[in-house]
Amino acid sequence: MSEMKEYLLDGKKFIQKPLVLRQTKQLAELFEDENFFKMIEENNFDAVIKTISKKGAEFLSIVLIPEGQSVKDKNLKELTDFFEENADMDFLVEVLRDFFGFNRITSLIQKIFGKIDNLNQIQTQQNLTQGEIG
Repeated sequence: MSEMKEYLLDGKKFIQKPLVLRQTKQLAELFEDENFFKMIEENNFDAVIKTISKKGAEFLSIVLIPEGQSVKDKNLKELTDFFEENADMDFLVEVLRDFFGFNRITSLIQKIFGKIDNLNQIQTQQNLTQGEIG
C-alpha cells in the first residue's frame, strides 16, 4: 500500500491512502440511505458526485488522515468541522479524483456482485435440479 497523496489545507497536512476496512465501514454508514454503492455499480457517477458533495466535509473527514495520526485515532467530528470551515469545492474535487484512483471501487463492486450473481445462479440451478428429482 505504498500509494498515497498529501494535501495541505489551512496549514495542516493530510494524507490519503487506499481505504482500510474501518474507513469503508464509515463510508457505508455515512451513505447508507443514499443507495451509494448501487449508484457506483450502475456507473451513475453524476449521482455519486452529487451525493458526496452533499456530505463533503464528512467524506473528507473519513478518507483523509491528519499527518501523524492513524485512522483509528481521528476525531471525525472535529475534522468535519475543520473541513466545513476550510475546504472548498476545488479541494473536494481533487480528493475525490484521487479517491477513485486509489480505491478502484467500481471494479471491486463489480467483482463482488458478479460473485453473488454466480452464487445465486448456482443456487437456482440446484433448486431446479432438486425439484425435478424430488
